[in-house]
Amino acid sequence: MPLALDYRDLWFGNYFAIYPTFIHKFFVKRMEYRCVKTANKIFVINRSIKEKIMQYFTFVQHTDVSIVTHGFDPEDFENAVPHPKAHNRMILTHSGLFYEYVTPYYLLHAFKKLLTERPDIGNDIELMFVGLLRKSLTRLVKKLGLEAHVNITGYVSHTEAISKILMSDVLWVMVGKARNSDANTPSKFFEYVGTRKPVFGMVVDGAMKHMIEEYKAGYICDPYKIEEIKETLIKMHADYIHKRFPKADDEVVEKYRRDNLTDQLAKEFQFIARVK
Repeated sequence: MPLALDYRDLWFGNYFAIYPTFIHKFFVKRMEYRCVKTANKIFVINRSIKEKIMQYFTFVQHTDVSIVTHGFDPEDFENAVPHPKAHNRMILTHSGLFYEYVTPYYLLHAFKKLLTERPDIGNDIELMFVGLLRKSLTRLVKKLGLEAHVNITGYVSHTEAISKILMSDVLWVMVGKARNSDANTPSKFFEYVGTRKPVFGMVVDGAMKHMIEEYKAGYICDPYKIEEIKETLIKMHADYIHKRFPKADDEVVEKYRRDNLTDQLAKEFQFIARVK
């Protein structure tokens, strides 16, 4: 029976992996080597992971690895009803949890700076965090005096989360600096694509940045430069006011539909079965 490996993230060299000693690192890589050597096909979610696998295991050929990305389910959007906005402010939303190198710290400080320097713009923006927020981050919101500008929903169902992002004007994703974080493409981005709304990417160079550029409807800046984040917020707000947000690329949106990705994967499985 053919063996297919599916990489949602890196295995060896994973962003969160801890190797207490060189021996631990050696055995993890050897374990992956045995699996890769046995596999008839390898699936990955982006080109950066493919390139790193081929770098780690030089016997792997280009045709051994196929890219099948994350995607979005169109039915999720058919079943979700967007809530009407309670105001005319621009809503910038993050959906999901924060962890390790994904934090609202720099955005919150940039927003505070914007409020101080340009209250006319800052007071016309709401930051919405859909999902649970650590106590340290809620304390930071209070410390910066942003309670009136930050909406923390707490835990909501997936359908409700979709309704929230449909109500929003711009959707935010972050990929910070960490080992091999250039290979990280958060699954939330693909749900963002399903809305066709603009995406604000505070991201390092890598797969996520490339995908936002390909999507076309994006704003990109360094994830740690507060002044640059502030200026990007000003640009987004001007586009919001003048109704000139960039438009999503239709072909890219279609490419990330899960029904289309399922067709692609089915064809790959059929080919593996015939070759075997």
